[in-house]
Amino acid sequence: MHHLLYLSIPAAVAPALIILLYFYRQDRLRPEPTGYLVQVFVLGIASTYPLIQLDLYLTRIQFYNMLPKVAYELFVAFIQAGMAEELMKFLVVMIFVYRHRHFDEVTDGILYTITVSLGFAAVENVLYVVGKPFNVALARALTAVPFHAVCSGVMGYYIGRAKFARVKRMERRLLLTGLASAAAIHGLYNFMIYISPVFGALYAIAIVPVVYLTFKRLQWHIGHAYRHDLKHGRVAQIS
Repeated sequence: MHHLLYLSIPAAVAPALIILLYFYRQDRLRPEPTGYLVQVFVLGIASTYPLIQLDLYLTRIQFYNMLPKVAYELFVAFIQAGMAEELMKFLVVMIFVYRHRHFDEVTDGILYTITVSLGFAAVENVLYVVGKPFNVALARALTAVPFHAVCSGVMGYYIGRAKFARVKRMERRLLLTGLASAAAIHGLYNFMIYISPVFGALYAIAIVPVVYLTFKRLQWHIGHAYRHDLKHGRVAQIS
């Protein structure tokens, strides 16, 4: 048992670290300080604690037994997972990162939000994977962990844009758009997972295009963020 535990924890954390390294290497022009990124990653890890306590409380009062089946799936997917998780990541970025001196480009909003998200995803993955078969770890490595990153990365784009908005009203609008977008996409992903046993394996396979399309959207946002930074002199032209 201990042997399996020692293997499953690194297997659960590795996908988050690999994806973080991928996005870190995309930031070639003005790389963020590695030490500060590690701090932000740890903040992402810590952000899981309030949600774990919330889940334990809802379980203790048997809240889920009070809801019809469909209402339960919708609540868990869009509120408990989608909105609550993305809101927690959002608050970490806004409280600890948003006003920091290293946050000086729109693209930084994407990288820092992804970093928080992957710290969160690493803990969540450990909780899901420990004691489970290898195929569970593999499935989450290919879908759930990347989806945390790309979903929060979309939110990070709007946070980055908001940081440099010239009008307070536009800043608030961009922040709300980012949070709402991430919560909606995350909720849809979770809802598809929850109801896939009802509709079968083909429905579960349909989750992969959702992850892919969200990743393509994030790629567009990264390109747009770079062009915005270039236009305003925050980064140099890529030669």
